[in-house]
Amino acid sequence: MPLLYSGQVGYMNKDTTAALQQLHEQLQSVRSINESDRDLVEQLQSDIRSILASGQRPPASRPMREQLQDAIERFEVTHPELTIVMARVINQLSDLGI
Repeated sequence: MPLLYSGQVGYMNKDTTAALQQLHEQLQSVRSINESDRDLVEQLQSDIRSILASGQRPPASRPMREQLQDAIERFEVTHPELTIVMARVINQLSDLGI
């Protein structure tokens, strides 16, 4: 089920919201990964849901951009389409100063 932009996300524009929604959907379809990578995917999904629901940065120990950069390195060979979406989200977040 896709997460919808409510119009209440303070610092995000529609493009960023759309990119986050696309990434969330891609993450839901990730299969055949090890337990460590699965934990990373689940953390990213949780952070994305928090951002889309509240418009706030997720309460994580590392910024989401760093998590995405780590994920790109892990998945660039096995899930290239996913890493393209992750890179797009990183660019969107950078544009917003996040």
